[in-house]
Amino acid sequence: MMHNSQAVRDFYDEANNIFVYGCQSQNELWLASRNGKYGYVNQLYDLVIDFKYEDAAPFSEGLAAVSVNNQYGYIDKHGNEVIAFKFDYAESFKDGQALVFDNFRYYFINVSGAVVSTYKLQSYVEFTDGLAIFEKNEKYGLINQSGDIIIAAKYDGITSFAEGLIGVQTIKYDKDDVDILCGYIGLDGETVIPLEYENGYAFSQGLAPVKKQGKFGFINRKNEVVIPFKFDHANAFSDGNLARVEVGNQWGFIDLNGELAFPLYDNVSLFRHGLSSVRKQGKSGVINTAGDTVIAFEFDIAYFDFIDGLARVNKEGKWGVFDTQGNTIIPIEHDEIGYFSEGLIAANKNGNWGYLDHQGNVVIAFDYQSAGAFVAGLAPVQINDKYGFINRKGEQFIGFVYDMAYCFENGLAAVEQEGILGFINTSGKLVIPYRFYMVGRQSYGLIQVKTLDGDWIKLNFQGHTMTTIKTQAFCSIHSLLGLKIY
Repeated sequence: MMHNSQAVRDFYDEANNIFVYGCQSQNELWLASRNGKYGYVNQLYDLVIDFKYEDAAPFSEGLAAVSVNNQYGYIDKHGNEVIAFKFDYAESFKDGQALVFDNFRYYFINVSGAVVSTYKLQSYVEFTDGLAIFEKNEKYGLINQSGDIIIAAKYDGITSFAEGLIGVQTIKYDKDDVDILCGYIGLDGETVIPLEYENGYAFSQGLAPVKKQGKFGFINRKNEVVIPFKFDHANAFSDGNLARVEVGNQWGFIDLNGELAFPLYDNVSLFRHGLSSVRKQGKSGVINTAGDTVIAFEFDIAYFDFIDGLARVNKEGKWGVFDTQGNTIIPIEHDEIGYFSEGLIAANKNGNWGYLDHQGNVVIAFDYQSAGAFVAGLAPVQINDKYGFINRKGEQFIGFVYDMAYCFENGLAAVEQEGILGFINTSGKLVIPYRFYMVGRQSYGLIQVKTLDGDWIKLNFQGHTMTTIKTQAFCSIHSLLGLKIY
């Protein structure tokens, strides 16, 4: 469940060991955590709803999705139960509806808890502008939030949804060959651009990058070629009306006329918040949409993703953290470094791990063999080859009895003993027994795990098996064609 919305900055009340998440400023109550449980505080940071929830989201439309004993429900701003704790998973309300997961089905409810969707989905789908992809008989279509089928499930993939046009594809298998054809349809399901391209991405600024005979170019809504097919790869136009393209083994950006905006580089990332991570002559730096160098090309390795406005950088084998202006946040003097989570970042110095704050101050001493991210005020760390969990004060909270431990997510953490994995809650109680060989991703009420028999399966948060996992062709409404594991 998503916790952060950065209109209000994260805040840590050290005296009371309370971490307050960046929440929407108009909310009267803000989501907070302490020692593995979530609660809510007011704008003076006074506790209003006690720390008793394993998972929780900020208030939205007067209600908050929370969980107790791995069952989700909804409370009001007085902490009263409004919608019963009966769901395996629940999302926040938006426009009077919320997505819930129950009995291995996703559907929508209203603020009274009544079911409003007519079509219950076995696989999670993400809605954009009121539409989402659904699968039926290994074909894909689109539904609205009421469950009405807008586009019948007849395509092998849905690749994009932008500017009123939906990217679709068909796949034909001929012995060892796979023939993929891409095109675009309208919201009425009628073909607007025939399925005649080898690949195609979302429309932006009235243009879409498509691939034909091994090269990318850009077409308009009339299927007219506006920018010739001359690129080895191309992405949709984004920040600064620039599109990322590959020419030979070099990368750069073109404008809406198809001209290079600035010289080519060894590699470039997509623009994010007006910045692109660029590599030139073996060094990494950052440019803006005008092509100006914002962070000098002096780093051997750099992850300029600017999560929370920060980037991890490496120079001569040491790591540090910079902001978007190139200012040093954490000095480049650490052997390894993680990501900030709940105001702290795990770092390794001289072979030992500890935690730093945004000012680079050591908050938890470098006493650990390894250290993970804080979630709900708890982090997995290793001492004497055993893992346990500490709180933000560095105090042991769950004993050091595990051979491996992972970060908490949705109130559960995978832990390992004698080569076998199970799941504990934030109190350290084993809630899903040791019976797994490997743990995959966890999302929207389901956990992917590999059994001791070698099968990948999906579990709900109670440990009940939904299904074995197969690989399916999948396209998100947000992204391009890829593989998604079900």
